[in-house]
Formats: sequence, C-alpha cells, structure tokens
Amino acid sequence: RQLEVNGNAGALSPVEIANSLWALGRLRERLCEEGWKEWSAAAVRKTSFFKPEDLARSLWACAVMRAPMQGAPLELVEMLINASARRARVFSARQVTPILWACRRLQQEPSSEFLEAALAIMGRGKETLAIEEVTRAVWGCQGLQQHRHLVEQLLQILAVGAESVEGLGAVLCQSPNPCSARV
Repeated sequence: RQLEVNGNAGALSPVEIANSLWALGRLRERLCEEGWKEWSAAAVRKTSFFKPEDLARSLWACAVMRAPMQGAPLELVEMLINASARRARVFSARQVTPILWACRRLQQEPSSEFLEAALAIMGRGKETLAIEEVTRAVWGCQGLQQHRHLVEQLLQILAVGAESVEGLGAVLCQSPNPCSARV
C-alpha cells in the first residue's frame, strides 16, 4: 500500500518531518513517488536544522520504507548520511546505532568522518546500549566495505564488554536482517 501526499510537507519543521517519516516507517507504510519527492524536498531544504535524533529517525525510516523502485530518493539518503557525518561528534551511541543499521540496509557507506566519530562515541557510550542495539550496530558494520580499518576497530569496541560473544552471536544468527531496529 502506498500513501498519497497532500503537498504540505514543506510547511513542517525538521522535527515534524523526522517524526512523520519515523511514524510511516513504524507503520510499515510506503510513500508514492510524488510523496517521496515532496518529503525529500522538504527535508533537503531544512537539513541544516535537523538535530542528531531527527537525522537518525529519518534515515531509519528511509531504510525501513525502502522497496524496489519505490524507496527514498538517493538525494534524500545521501543528504541524511552527509548531515550525519557533519554532526557526528554530537551524536549519542543510541543515535549512531540506527544510522549504521540504515546504511547497511540502504547499501550506502558512511564517511570515514562519521566512523571516526562513531569510534569515540561507542567507546564512551556503549554501556548505555541494550544488547539488541549492539547487535544492530554490529550487523550494520558487517555490511560496510569501505574504511575497513575503522569498521574493524568499531566492531572490537562493540564486542568488548558484551554480555557474551556467544549471546551476541546467537542474536545475530536469529535475525540476519534485524528489521525490528527501533529509534
């Protein structure tokens, strides 16, 4: 099922755009092509006003709502990834996790700048993450091809202090694509 758009997305604030996309993703709805154009244009115009949580929610929603020939426009995805890289230093570990997950699901690589910030953030804040969030971050990292040295370091940080490597492995084995990732 695809939703039609009434053309008012441009009037929304960055938080309202992010929350609306997130809600559509949670409901597993899909936007029609015109809907994606409308939401993308609104988000791209307001990208400099997106907070880290808005970026994480929006990118997560793009990943959840992706469908062959009907997913988020590449321009929107790239804008969200680039904006995340520019602001990565102020992200929390909880905000980094869905971005890593979404990048893998969307088959987009985060920049080395984002991954370097993620290393520092996860080093300081990994203990605030639930095992499911660590699992999603690991799953996201495992799909990345570029910047392997940074990805390997990030995987090491995520593995250190995990309840158990076997427990983490068991969760990964149960869900090769942890689509239940939440923001």
